[in-house]
Amino acid sequence: MDNMDNIENTSKGLNLLDKVLGMVDKYRISTILKSLFLLLIISFSIAFASHPTWIFDKYIEYEEKIHAEKMSLRLRNTDKIQTLLEKNLYKIGADRIVLLELHNGANGEGGLPFYKCSATYESINDGVYPVSSQYQSVNLSLMPFATYLFQNRYFYGSIEDIADIDRALYYKMASNSAKRVYATVIEGVDKPIAFLFVTFQNDGEISDLDDINHLSLEIALLLELNNSQK
Repeated sequence: MDNMDNIENTSKGLNLLDKVLGMVDKYRISTILKSLFLLLIISFSIAFASHPTWIFDKYIEYEEKIHAEKMSLRLRNTDKIQTLLEKNLYKIGADRIVLLELHNGANGEGGLPFYKCSATYESINDGVYPVSSQYQSVNLSLMPFATYLFQNRYFYGSIEDIADIDRALYYKMASNSAKRVYATVIEGVDKPIAFLFVTFQNDGEISDLDDINHLSLEIALLLELNNSQK
């Protein structure tokens, strides 16, 4: 009995295959594919007409999910970056370390975006007051020192030397009691992503610049992890 059923099922399968092959031969595979594509478009149109906001709802849902994932990664890396700054502040013997991340601002009337930087992390020594609030959405076109860093990659010296490059920044740093500064560009995979400022309230020399360079590399890796999720 089982053998008879198997034979019958096999026969039905062969008949179905023969009909499919007959349709392909009669109508050509391209015609069948076009018909299926047309049927898909019609079905999609009917579904969209019944639920016109479905696509937008799904898109918003997707955007919210991606944003939540980015925020989660940012929070995890925030702790790591802040810990790095705190540890290196005392290791280097600095009074302040500030990280300024680069970002786009609003577009001008000509349609071109403003390039800006904002202080996102800061570590300070005892008795030193924070200045990160003074460096929010700073337009780089008004910061000649940023152009200097892009061209030279780093700066190390007295803030008196900065006066010849960027007088406004010089006055701001002088009001913050800084006397010497090391500043560098933090590079991402294919473009600059931040500035690192390390300032000292004395005229002493930095004993080992390798510590600051190593700190820059560690920060670059963590920031690039954030950017890779964008």
